[in-house]
Amino acid sequence: MSGQGQLFVDDLFSSDAVNPHRLLLASAGTGKTFQLANHFAGLLVCGVEPDRVLATTFTRKAAGEILDRVLGRVREAARDDETGVEARGFLLKTIERMNPEAAAAGLSAAHCTQVLAALVRRIDRFQIRTLDAFFVRLARLFAMELAIAAEWRITDVVEERALVAEAVARVLDGLEFPVRLELLRGMTRGAEQLGAERALVETVESAEEIARDAVPGAWRKILPLEGPSAAELQDAIRTTNEAPVPLTKSKTPMKRWESTLAELRDLLEAADSAELPKALLGNSLVQRALADEPYDRREIDPELKDALVLLGRQVIVQRVQQLIDRNLASEAFLTHFTDADRNLRAELGAYRFQDFPRALLEGPARQASETWTTELGYRLDARLDHLLLDEFQDTAPSQWQLLLPLAQEVLGDGTGERSFFCVGDVKQSIYGWRGGEPRLLQRMAQRHPVLEPETLTQSYRSSSIVMDTTNRIFESIAEAACLQGPDRRSAYQATLAWAADFSEHTTAKTELAGEARLWQARPAIKDVEKTLDPCIRLAVERVAALREAHPDASIAVLVRARAQIARLRFLLGELGIEASDEGGNPLTDAMGVTWILALLQLGDHPGDGVAALQVARSPFAARYGVLPEGIGTAEGREAAQLASNRVRNELMRRGYGAFVDEHAALLGDTSSAWDVRRLEQLVELALAFDERPGLRPVDFVDKIRETRVPDPTASTVKVMTIHASKGLEFDIVVLPELGKGIRLAPSGFIGGRRNEVDPPTVATACPTKEVAHHHEQLGELYRSEEQRSMTDALSGLYVAITRAVHCVELIVPVPSKSAKTPSLQHASLVAEPLMKLGTGARDGDPEAESEEGQASLLWEHPDSDPSWSAGSGDEPVTPRVFVEERPLELKAGHGHHDGELKVASRQHHVFSSREDFPVAAEALDLFAPVNDEGRRLGVLVHALFEDYHWSNDDPRSDEELHQICTRRLPRMHAGDAEVDEALARFHSARKSKALAHLFVEPETEYRLATERMFDVEISDLDRDPMRWRGTIDRLLLRMEGDTVVGAQIVDFKTEPARDSAEILRRHRAQLEDYRRAVGELFELEEASIECLIVWLPGAGQETIVAA
Repeated sequence: MSGQGQLFVDDLFSSDAVNPHRLLLASAGTGKTFQLANHFAGLLVCGVEPDRVLATTFTRKAAGEILDRVLGRVREAARDDETGVEARGFLLKTIERMNPEAAAAGLSAAHCTQVLAALVRRIDRFQIRTLDAFFVRLARLFAMELAIAAEWRITDVVEERALVAEAVARVLDGLEFPVRLELLRGMTRGAEQLGAERALVETVESAEEIARDAVPGAWRKILPLEGPSAAELQDAIRTTNEAPVPLTKSKTPMKRWESTLAELRDLLEAADSAELPKALLGNSLVQRALADEPYDRREIDPELKDALVLLGRQVIVQRVQQLIDRNLASEAFLTHFTDADRNLRAELGAYRFQDFPRALLEGPARQASETWTTELGYRLDARLDHLLLDEFQDTAPSQWQLLLPLAQEVLGDGTGERSFFCVGDVKQSIYGWRGGEPRLLQRMAQRHPVLEPETLTQSYRSSSIVMDTTNRIFESIAEAACLQGPDRRSAYQATLAWAADFSEHTTAKTELAGEARLWQARPAIKDVEKTLDPCIRLAVERVAALREAHPDASIAVLVRARAQIARLRFLLGELGIEASDEGGNPLTDAMGVTWILALLQLGDHPGDGVAALQVARSPFAARYGVLPEGIGTAEGREAAQLASNRVRNELMRRGYGAFVDEHAALLGDTSSAWDVRRLEQLVELALAFDERPGLRPVDFVDKIRETRVPDPTASTVKVMTIHASKGLEFDIVVLPELGKGIRLAPSGFIGGRRNEVDPPTVATACPTKEVAHHHEQLGELYRSEEQRSMTDALSGLYVAITRAVHCVELIVPVPSKSAKTPSLQHASLVAEPLMKLGTGARDGDPEAESEEGQASLLWEHPDSDPSWSAGSGDEPVTPRVFVEERPLELKAGHGHHDGELKVASRQHHVFSSREDFPVAAEALDLFAPVNDEGRRLGVLVHALFEDYHWSNDDPRSDEELHQICTRRLPRMHAGDAEVDEALARFHSARKSKALAHLFVEPETEYRLATERMFDVEISDLDRDPMRWRGTIDRLLLRMEGDTVVGAQIVDFKTEPARDSAEILRRHRAQLEDYRRAVGELFELEEASIECLIVWLPGAGQETIVAA
């Protein structure tokens, strides 16, 4: 930056600075993004260049939110009113940490305006990224050193599966048969009914990351156990075979003893002379002997007990040796696989995000720390002076190893001119399964004493009801009965450690009302709901009731896994409640998509009877001659073969995009609104697939079945996983899966680390619980994994509950009467502390039977206020609006259609790197606060004009127009008054004499597009090429044959302004960008492109402004 901003930065830092570094331990909803954005914005107003600040987070949505918050804070600080005074006060707190004297001098609105104008010109220099995106950028900058192909891509799920299979095949093909056979035998030893192919796949899925990160020799660290001698073993077998059956008081053999000894002797008799069967460990008598416990209320004879212990011990010795053999074979296989995989990815230019940190660590980052950070600054074209890390609890060790030298350099700087800002919450660490290591955050201050942890526990999100419920559950969670007992020791220890990081939560939103309840789901009704989880059924009923009570509230049903999402959405749909999924579902949730995929499947496999049957039952049956009566007959098989050939020929000739688009159009009259939306999305994926089509249609089918695509509607009811809800908030949260058991037992492969930073020093296949119990090394690893699983489960529960703003509803099942101790599940952890503190509703008993068909309200917060959404003045939470995707219609002159091109719907800005951006005053307009009401009105007006072409077209009824509005923005986002206002402005504009000529259909040839998206590369002589993206409201192309000879751009504006001159000043640059983009797209001189702003500030006030 230059000017006053640069002068200011020269005076900013001083040796008397307060510690500029911050470590925030921020509980849910406590404003961590607010704090990080203020820190960033404070640096910017001090003149720090944006490219000297690196801010990282874990999702693109979060990165976008940080950028919005940073620019928004600077914009607010540039205001000369109370809002500006408050914003400058926040920024001065950051400045004060670095130089109290500079902070005392104050901060002016004029200075902040200059800073904002400079930032707009350099917005491309901001480094606010996900960690994955940052490492991808580094990989591009170090491409020569990493030997990465010039053209490379990130693989999707289907391509990754195929790539792994190819790498495995290359490994096997490269081994001599005896070596291959021995390797496969070793990898399947000790694995439960694991075939060779499955063993290889599981090894890659579970162990590859461990193997690549582990130190040399890690696979050989598990030591064998010393077993009994052959003579001792024979003596034990003889003693067991000769042991008498204990007698009852009536001198008859005890039946359980008799049957158990008989079972044991059968196992020993069938045993191989060199190896005892592992089933011995499942024998209840052997288990009691190993545990030194009586059997069937009778002490085991000491001689027999010693024999049984020795036999059990021998089985464990054998299982450990099998595990060691499997480890050695896995090490050998993974060594070969790593080489084959690396070569294959280099050949294809196909990588995963996790490949880049590892490649950097093995390459450029292996230099000395100072050399690495210097080289980093050189490649980034700016030294990184400020490091801001968001959601740090989810950072993986390999990611931190790359950032650590930079962090150490910043933290070790004694001038006060550099800052380190780290924020996270170990209680919200829910990504351990993908490498997140919360101990990095827990021990940050211990490893870097210059950092002084600040704990934030006051929520700026939730009501006092939600916070009090959170406190009631988690403050005493370690006392739950389900954590007691020797087999729950790992769960108990993990809960104690987790609870140590929990402090009482308070809320700044004390005025918010709310409610909290604990429900017990009714038992399944015989023969009616025996296949439906009663908790799921109750969740649907509660959503319906809550939606009726709070129609404008956002509601989230949060589940632990995706398995129940489709069922919940279906059940809600049966009640007329449209629900969407934040993370998205495969498009196979629409029948039309299923029919098209079946046709493509048949094209690949003409003998696939299931695909043939689906096609026969679809609207394509007659077109392809595959009819229901022919299924299973010779004629039917011949018809399927002909249909397969036809599908293949069409795909080869036209491509997937055109094929799918045509067949989606054929389904138009039979498709629901839901199917239409999903079919449009299928067309988009098909067009994208055409860029790298495979030779087999099944490749596309697999891709569609694996790819999750969000529903573009803006439903106020969301059904999603807890993981997908991270970072979001909702008025109401419903949790229906608390009754699912918490699985602690690890599976696959595990790696052991000495600490949170170092790579794994031990790698092994997972042992069984019995083996781990009798092997010190394995036992330590096993318990560590159990504790990690329990920690993840507790964090998931905490994240789920704290998404709620006003209301949380917890649903638990009826507990089992036969269980001696409560099951280890969230239901037990939640119900016990709430019930202990009194129900507030009724003296409920979690074990009491409810009447068939009736749910039980076990607990309700005593201060619950069900009327919180009515007349309280509180604004319901508005989830982010996803504007529906719609087709772009290109119409030829004289009413003839020229086909349809499916594109994503409107974007509201053009993004470019123009140096002639508005001056400071216009920058304030550019970053003005969004007026939600005005934005919604604008969206509705645009939706109406998107569907309106010419004045001589058949007019739509008000009912149809009203439906257009409600489809674009449901009731949650647009009330009746806003729809009425949008309709009034639309009708007034349609009848306006001032606008009439715009909607008269030309007599000459033309093409018309509404909501025309563009994505073009603009080249300037004095700068590098830039990509410009945007959407034009209405684009009329004047044609001479197939040549475009002129264009008219119309942009609708509904915002208030003093006059048309102000509207033109605000949007002149935008229209110039449109003109240039259209000129580039259609090879037009800019003089032949007319740009018009249609300003609609109110009904009867229509104005055309030429730009």
